[in-house]
Amino acid sequence: MSTDVTNANKGHLGGERRTLWFISPLAALTYPFILMGFHVAIGSTRIPGGAAGARVIAGVCLLLAFMVPVVGLVSAIQLSKIETPTKAELWARRIALLAVGSPAIFTMVGVVFYMVGIGQADTWVLGVIWTGLTGLIAFSDRRTPVALPPKSSRPTLQKTHGMVALGIIVVFLIMHIINHLFGLIGPEAHTTIMKALRHIYQTPVIEPILMVGFFSQIITGSYLGWRYTRGVADGFRTFQLVSGTYLIFSFSATAMQFLSSHGASSKLIRIGPLLPGLRLA
Repeated sequence: MSTDVTNANKGHLGGERRTLWFISPLAALTYPFILMGFHVAIGSTRIPGGAAGARVIAGVCLLLAFMVPVVGLVSAIQLSKIETPTKAELWARRIALLAVGSPAIFTMVGVVFYMVGIGQADTWVLGVIWTGLTGLIAFSDRRTPVALPPKSSRPTLQKTHGMVALGIIVVFLIMHIINHLFGLIGPEAHTTIMKALRHIYQTPVIEPILMVGFFSQIITGSYLGWRYTRGVADGFRTFQLVSGTYLIFSFSATAMQFLSSHGASSKLIRIGPLLPGLRLA
């Protein structure tokens, strides 16, 4: 039995595999700083080459920012093929999924820190978090396979999750995407459509139901995703997990903005003076 397990994991501990372990959290670690570079480039007048040089640097930064989720996706797909992962490989797999959602995580954390009024501390806090996750992989068990979950699923929970997701897509996401597409016409068209659609999904009846749906998706999606990441997954299943992980943090940011628009930020911002060391802006 021990020989079979050793053979199943042979090659998992090689250098090429270990690169997959760490590349995702390290890429996510750079994401806020890449965006900082982009904003510096488009707002600076001292870059060599003038406006042309600034555009080149901004373009490179934008490309790198888009590459961060791609790196996480490729790593997650490869790591999800391991049938008997060790603890380190399992953490690397899950953290790669988080890395795909690093843009949404950055937005969510930024909203939270804005609500508590502590400036630009989100960038540095995220740096500490991604560094910690990298260390978690590095110091986890690299040799003993983890116990896989039973094959039984939760069909009722899965159906409920899917039905709520369909409702959110119909009520909110389609209209949200349409609103952004009108932005291609111009800012006036975008604003006009946005105000018109808000009369639909921000009504006293629809808005609370929509927010309950968001919170239920966050909770049930997190639970189901955590279970599925313990088993082997093909490319389609991994892509499903990746998109779900991204939406969990995107929904969380939307929920935070909802709370902010209903006065939660005015209450939470009182925490700010208690944390003067985090006021980096």
